[in-house]
Amino acid sequence: MLKTLTTAKHALKPKHKHYDCLEADEFWTYVGRKKNQKWLVYACLIETGEIVAYAWGKHDLKTARRLRHWLEEHGVSYGRIAHDDWDSFVSAFAGVATSCGKRYTQGG
Repeated sequence: MLKTLTTAKHALKPKHKHYDCLEADEFWTYVGRKKNQKWLVYACLIETGEIVAYAWGKHDLKTARRLRHWLEEHGVSYGRIAHDDWDSFVSAFAGVATSCGKRYTQGG
């Protein structure tokens, strides 16, 4: 089951229904000890810093797919996804126009 991006009083609501280009990226933190890693994958609009969608989980394909699924379920379209060459992003966004590699992302 897909976890929604809501808390009791807050819900993530994208500002637009279409974005020319979103960047997908990930980072991790831990709870209690470093072996207990929690990964956040997200799609954002670099120009404004808007977080359009995100998913918490393991550093795996399932979490990357949940990010794409959330975008689709909420009717968010995009012309292109820019991401690093993490295999899970490559697989999760297969069939979508992508720019793959660090030079296309904020850190690049």
